[in-house]
Amino acid sequence: VLKVEQPAHLFLAIDERMTRIWGDEGAPEWARDFSPTGNRIVTDDPTMHQLRPYQVVVKKVGSGEIKLGPPWEQFQRIPAYSMYFAFLGNGKPKN
Repeated sequence: VLKVEQPAHLFLAIDERMTRIWGDEGAPEWARDFSPTGNRIVTDDPTMHQLRPYQVVVKKVGSGEIKLGPPWEQFQRIPAYSMYFAFLGNGKPKN
């Protein structure tokens, strides 16, 4: 849950392995109204054992509470890559 004091752009950086699953299985309800930015972020987190790319998506949000959720609801059926992180910006996203 995020609390936003003024309208902003909410960005998610989503592990590209997860976005492939979303393409096949569908994104969770809470994530369906984000739009791709065409940007990628790469992390060198040592727990990932290799560089891991993330796709960046965005949506405009109003002030108030924003509830994010799990990246995927079918964890039991096939392995899922559940990494994503969120950040806010008050400027217009650049393409």
